[in-house]
Amino acid sequence: MTKLMIYGATSYTGRMAAEHARTAGTPLVLAGRNEAALSKLASELGVDYRVFGLDEPAEVDKGLAGITVLLKCAGPFVRTAEQLMTAAIRTGVHYLDTAAELDSYRLAEVLDEEAKVAGIMLMPGGGGSVAMLGSLAGHAATRVAKPFGIRVALHVSGALSRGSAISAMENVATETLARVDGQLVAIRRPASASSTSARARSTVSL
Repeated sequence: MTKLMIYGATSYTGRMAAEHARTAGTPLVLAGRNEAALSKLASELGVDYRVFGLDEPAEVDKGLAGITVLLKCAGPFVRTAEQLMTAAIRTGVHYLDTAAELDSYRLAEVLDEEAKVAGIMLMPGGGGSVAMLGSLAGHAATRVAKPFGIRVALHVSGALSRGSAISAMENVATETLARVDGQLVAIRRPASASSTSARARSTVSL
């Protein structure tokens, strides 16, 4: 039976994902480092939980035993992605995360061949900023004859979580990227666009 693990389940995003997964009837295991918080949430949702850190590969592999799909909601992702992506490859578990960080995407590309050999998927960027906004915008643009531009607006209700705030501060950049012949390459932006791009993390054109 397919079983989903949410690592970082007691985070802001992790809790929402866990609640929706439980409502949908998805076989679910919560995971993370904080046993007290995990125990409380698992009791509320009526699901199992596992406690393990990411410092020891053997401990991570043990924590992923019997899991089919891992959704990582534990940030900052730059500090947690590699440990769980490589563990997913070792244990044959499909990996998703909600990151909006370029380093996570590049790491998945580096590990892509290993993932294919292991028969798993690595899909970072499964949150709103990439999967919902970027991919849907690209999907819409392909259905318009000769599109000349697209604008996407996102309203976030409430303050950033601690993990999201740290991730945002650690990933500030003015670089703009495009995928050319399967590779992410830096592209020059018009001078008029520099002030806009400087306020956001790298844009990836799919």
